[in-house]
Amino acid sequence: MNKKYWLYIDSFIHIAQKKNNVLLYHPYTGKILEYTDNPDAANLVRRIRSPKNLGVIGMTSEELSNPAVHAFVSEIKRHFMGDVLDRSFSDGKPVQMPPHVKIQKDIAYLKNIKSRSVGEKIMGYLSEVSIYLNEECSQHCHICPSAFRQFPCCHCSPSLKKAVRMLDMEILDASLDEIGGSSSVSLNLLGGNILVYPHLECLAALLKNRGVPYNLFVHYLNLAEHPNHNASISPLGGSPGFYIVPVSFPVDEDKFRIVCEILRSRHVPFKFLFIIESSDDVNRVETLLLQSRFQGVNSAIRIFYNGHNLDFIEESVFINPSTIEKKRPPLKTIYTNGAVNRSYFGKLTIMPDGGVYAGVKDPCLGRLGKDSVYDMLSKEMSAGKSWLRVRPKMKPCKDCLYNRLCPPLSNYERVMGKNNLCHIYPAG
Repeated sequence: MNKKYWLYIDSFIHIAQKKNNVLLYHPYTGKILEYTDNPDAANLVRRIRSPKNLGVIGMTSEELSNPAVHAFVSEIKRHFMGDVLDRSFSDGKPVQMPPHVKIQKDIAYLKNIKSRSVGEKIMGYLSEVSIYLNEECSQHCHICPSAFRQFPCCHCSPSLKKAVRMLDMEILDASLDEIGGSSSVSLNLLGGNILVYPHLECLAALLKNRGVPYNLFVHYLNLAEHPNHNASISPLGGSPGFYIVPVSFPVDEDKFRIVCEILRSRHVPFKFLFIIESSDDVNRVETLLLQSRFQGVNSAIRIFYNGHNLDFIEESVFINPSTIEKKRPPLKTIYTNGAVNRSYFGKLTIMPDGGVYAGVKDPCLGRLGKDSVYDMLSKEMSAGKSWLRVRPKMKPCKDCLYNRLCPPLSNYERVMGKNNLCHIYPAG
């Protein structure tokens, strides 16, 4: 007797399909099922996903006896992704309501709603602004030309012959009210050596009066060599932010100790940011911080791609399916990954000449003193190259089943000129 059944996949299961390749992901367990060049599994999933079937299709015992179909159904049952129901227990076809994703910040969604505006509440999207106050520094660190393109870090002018630029304080002051209009915005104050920026004290006072939290990025050598340490750390007074202290290798331990003692004695919050380029650097950081005089120091690391350490980058940054299963990205993250880039979204960078960027490798959105921050944010939301730069739209990730499960595109991809920093999609 050819019995009849209903086959379904639970509505909370993330499904990706490219021709005869299928991926199923369970957001609560992290389990991934992948079927490559499997027409039987692909046809079943295609039928289940059809809007007219509402996530449920009819099956017969003869169809279920097909070895490939049987294997597929057995796997989704075993991993709690779906099931089969005997139709004799149901008077009608059961249905599932497939999720209808609505992301408030999705530009496509806003454009399709006539009563909504792309610029609606756009200042509320702004969460972090990195402001490069100047380009002056005498340290000549080898990381300087490129590190700031990969993560927030100090940066000075690449050429001593060109005029050293600094951000006009009057223009910055006039823009702070607009920048601080977002209740959740925080600022990073960076530059070459910002301790020599002549308006630092004034800027700190303005930010304190406005109640805007900020972090000061000062290379440890600049802190150690500053002639007036009391003056150098006073700008943080009353701020809920941190001194972020980049440390590049090789480390001068005597100067590192001086900085640690200065910051501890002044009772200001601080964090050392170790810029590492190899596994040897990791070992050096561990050895340094194991010393009794440095134990308990707040620290973090940033991996720096120097153009010659691809093996270390692959080991440290590249991802694979097991990494995704361990992290278990939730559905909210998966849906967001198809609309906006969480690495960039809500962030702006202002350079010493007043140029404003959503990403330092992307086109300039405008200039402080000439263009409003609101207009620049609207421009980025409408046709930007950073906030909307998502894997499902970029090669080669757009052809990969994992494009919504992987972390969003970051500055590493931009600097390396390679979007698939992974061991999933074929190199290319």
